[in-house]
Amino acid sequence: MSEALTSLACRHMGAQLSAEAFRSTACAQCLSFIYLITLPFSAILHTQLCPNGLLICPSRDDEPHLCTCSNPSRVFNVPEFALNRSAVTPLEELRLKPPLPDFFPFFTKQCCEAAWDCCQKTQQSRAPNIACPGTWDGWQCFGDSQPGTIEGRCPTYIYGNQKTQFESYEGLIAVKQCTPSGWAMRAETGQEWTDYVGCRIDDESARIKVLAGIIPLVISAIALIPALLILTCFRSLKHQSVFIIHRHLLLSFLLFGVSYLLNFVLFIFDGAPLDHQHTTNHIICRVAFSVQLRFFRLSTFSWMLAEGVYLFRLLRNAFSDESSLMPYKIICWGVPLLITIVYGILRQLFDNEGCWISPSLYHWIEWVYMAPCLVALCTNLLLVTLILYILVKKLRYNPHLEPVQYRKAVRAALMLVPVFGLHFLFTIYRIPSHAHQIINMILDGLQGFAVSIILCYANRSAMECVKKWVGGKRESRKLKEEHKKAVRRCESARSAHKNYETFRTNVHAKSLAESTTLVGALTNGGISLVPDSPDPVPSELPRDSADLRSPLVSKL
Repeated sequence: MSEALTSLACRHMGAQLSAEAFRSTACAQCLSFIYLITLPFSAILHTQLCPNGLLICPSRDDEPHLCTCSNPSRVFNVPEFALNRSAVTPLEELRLKPPLPDFFPFFTKQCCEAAWDCCQKTQQSRAPNIACPGTWDGWQCFGDSQPGTIEGRCPTYIYGNQKTQFESYEGLIAVKQCTPSGWAMRAETGQEWTDYVGCRIDDESARIKVLAGIIPLVISAIALIPALLILTCFRSLKHQSVFIIHRHLLLSFLLFGVSYLLNFVLFIFDGAPLDHQHTTNHIICRVAFSVQLRFFRLSTFSWMLAEGVYLFRLLRNAFSDESSLMPYKIICWGVPLLITIVYGILRQLFDNEGCWISPSLYHWIEWVYMAPCLVALCTNLLLVTLILYILVKKLRYNPHLEPVQYRKAVRAALMLVPVFGLHFLFTIYRIPSHAHQIINMILDGLQGFAVSIILCYANRSAMECVKKWVGGKRESRKLKEEHKKAVRRCESARSAHKNYETFRTNVHAKSLAESTTLVGALTNGGISLVPDSPDPVPSELPRDSADLRSPLVSKL
């Protein structure tokens, strides 16, 4: 520890302590406040704050003489925060019944690091004439404040081994009152206190919030996958510019939903295979949630903006020819990737906690990716206004159908709301209300479902392709059935002809056999079936025989 830090005096629960004493005392109280002041440990353990750490002994100790601050085997602390490393036992060797959560040393160390960080920050930002000087209250840090109600976000480590359910801690705040005479005191103890009632987690509310995030995304994924297949597999749709943009927008929705579900199953769900990486703020966890919460979210906003720009250009000049959509692809996928990398570097340097799930304590870091989203929404709002103006202007050329055409324009504008993401304008400001958060998550999750219906299932060109494909499949199936029937008829006819030939052969053979038998029987009975030979005709007739020659002559 440097000499400059050694000379620091840090404020801890109303007391001014030296830097070394503050590190040791604050860290020991982190273990006590997070785990041991609640049942069942408060009933079965005796704890005492020692200069080097926290003395922990059974309430009914058989060896009470060993329960002293001078016994290192009973004094526990994080060694690097203790006044004397050799005078404490590391937290990893603490064995209790019932046992503490598996990662309790990690959460305790997080609290210790937050306390030491608070000590340094309050010293650096110390200002004169402050009613309430910066202090560490045992769980979190409150900076120099003027009289009023001071709010602080509930730290995740105070919940011990409970996992962060994505946005379960959002809106949970601790409150500390600053009076003109200093921090408010608790009447019973006469010590400074902080109201942590707002940090209580309602298990039922957390479960509802998780379901409100998962179920809409599952519905959207079920609708998005067939829509993407339709826009990808049909040649007449595959190479059209407008359907290419539609396809990328639907893909961004699908990737966001799938990554949300995968991260929940892998890191958050009870018994998840990678829950230890979430607990220890592992780099894999940080990258996974950065890709989901920043990259895919920014990509979705980018492609919503691309939809607005392309539609506006198409209406502005109906005969424009988009020769290449490569600029759209580079900007809508490349810029979000670049912003996500910058955001990750800033979180790594300034606020490397909680797998980067919750927003950073430094609002300027969050604006790195929130500002582009807000710019995309405002631009799309302007484009919708211009698109409606162009539509109304064109519809005025036919005044007879004006009411009908206006209704069409209004319906078209309403359909553009989810495609352009304009509903986010109503939920972009996060109100600390459970009902508002539920509505926001449902609208966010169902956006992919609504967009897939508008861009694919309600699109006449896409449905015509599907109908032709289905009709072709039916015709093909019908032709196959008819072919099978014809083959069966041919086989039946061939079989009948074969049977006829066999019957004919059998009949002929039977008839021949009967004839042969009859001939044999007659021959054996002395009856000749050959007629008697007539008198032989002379081989030569007399040359002068006139009676034979005259007929021949007369015929000639």
